Amino acid sequence: MTPSPSVVAVSGSLREESYTRTALKYVLRAAEEAGAETTLLDLREYDLPVYAPDIDEQGDSEAVTRLVREGDAVVLGTPVYHGSYSGALKNFHDYCGAQNRRFLAC
Repeated sequence: MTPSPSVVAVSGSLREESYTRTALKYVLRAAEEAGAETTLLDLREYDLPVYAPDIDEQGDSEAVTRLVREGDAVVLGTPVYHGSYSGALKNFHDYCGAQNRRFLAC
């Protein structure tokens, strides 16, 4: 029997009552119904200082990048600020590096 795929959804919104987080919860519910194991990586819950490339590990960066590396699929959710994605999501992406995963923007 093959293991269930895992889906990690990253919420780039820092708002307490975030529409982005709500949308990601719907995505994860659909993934669960399809048989996947799911994780919501809510950036509000992690200590992720502004990325500094000269420092190896900062705050919860190791835990966050491990969750992403272990996922079979990653879904990114972000509010739109000034025509772009949130600073929290940009900072997260800097930690992960481009080589780790394919990203699906939500």
